[in-house]
Amino acid sequence: MNVLITNRQENRLSSLDIDIIKHISGTFKAQEICDMFKTFFYNKMIIDITAIDRNRDIKSLETLVNSLEADKIIIFLPDNSEYCTTQYLSLLVQAGLYNFTTNLEGVRYLLKKTNTYEDVSHIQGIEPTGAEASQEAVTVSETQSPKNGPAIVIGIKNATEHAGATTLIYMMTKALSSIYGADKVLALELQKNDFKYFNKSNMVSTTENDMRLLISRDRRIRFALIDLNNSEDTSMCNAIIYLVEPSTIKLNKMIDRHRTLLDRLRSERVMLNNSLLSNKDVNDLEYESGLKFFYNMPPLNDRKNNEIIVDFLGRINLVQRPSSNEDKSIFGLFRR
Repeated sequence: MNVLITNRQENRLSSLDIDIIKHISGTFKAQEICDMFKTFFYNKMIIDITAIDRNRDIKSLETLVNSLEADKIIIFLPDNSEYCTTQYLSLLVQAGLYNFTTNLEGVRYLLKKTNTYEDVSHIQGIEPTGAEASQEAVTVSETQSPKNGPAIVIGIKNATEHAGATTLIYMMTKALSSIYGADKVLALELQKNDFKYFNKSNMVSTTENDMRLLISRDRRIRFALIDLNNSEDTSMCNAIIYLVEPSTIKLNKMIDRHRTLLDRLRSERVMLNNSLLSNKDVNDLEYESGLKFFYNMPPLNDRKNNEIIVDFLGRINLVQRPSSNEDKSIFGLFRR
């Protein structure tokens, strides 16, 4: 039998199909929770983090650990919230709370298997050692096998101003989700909040510090798309695509403001976006700029499903294409 303590996440947690011996709802001081349950027999205690008063104070969290059995406590965190940052998760680990998750599958998993410090030490930048190093991550359920391998991480960045990285990622995310399922695809934007206007649960605004955690915490994710327009950290990416909108004014602005960028782009993967150029125009632009464009993407209606996006995903080998003798690497240099 289990104890359930809820507050703002009561609706989510009420759908848990588990045996509950006692359920309380509201905001409680840590000591109040301890006083209520220190002599109470239960299997696990599931606590909505928003039900703990002063939940960002490590002393409050340590009160729970010191008075209750920490290995019986499961902390339930609001998904994609300020509680999912590396800093806050590190605070939980520092306090001695190793069982935490953002989803119901994670709760079910932690009801069966209790985390040890080795399971969560990576959050503080400490790698686990020995046999414990092979155990699954904190929010992974038993049905989420790590054998799928790491996600393919693609960075998208505007080379010219407002070249359309955000909208392109939206259309790529929508197409990949329809093919593989939304739980297999994650889109991230760094240090901005444009994704919220698309109303997609798998499009998340985050920070550079939390980017790695969001990608690694769910083993189901096969593809992660990152809007790099506010970041220079490309270390997570398997490949980066630079977008050029080929209007004369934007190209000249790019060259004038970043005189070394053109030279650097010559060794990068560059595509034209929102482009009305013909193949002859593209050839002329390549000759003038010294760049090689692997794709020429026209303006698209983002309210509709576009076969061109699927074709583009095929060209970069994120979706299966008919067998041919063409390059099968993650990014063959193709032009539509």
